[in-house]
Amino acid sequence: MTTTEDIREEFQGLVERLETQRDEIKVQVHLANMEAHDEWRRLETQWQQLQAKGKQLGKEAGRTSHEAFDSLLELGHELKEGYKRIGKLF
Repeated sequence: MTTTEDIREEFQGLVERLETQRDEIKVQVHLANMEAHDEWRRLETQWQQLQAKGKQLGKEAGRTSHEAFDSLLELGHELKEGYKRIGKLF
């Protein structure tokens, strides 16, 4: 037969397990936010580079080499993958 004391102990055990789980998740969320912030800063630098190179490429459209265009596309793909990584953190 389950007593009131048994129910209280079971409930207290549940609360303790949930508190531990909550604390662990809280730390993980904090670390994910820090990681996302660091990744975002890195990607913002790449974004600015992409914008600047794209403008320069547009000005030199007739004289643009395939290497410059390939480099720009590669940077764009790196940004795309970086944005995916950030998205997975949330």
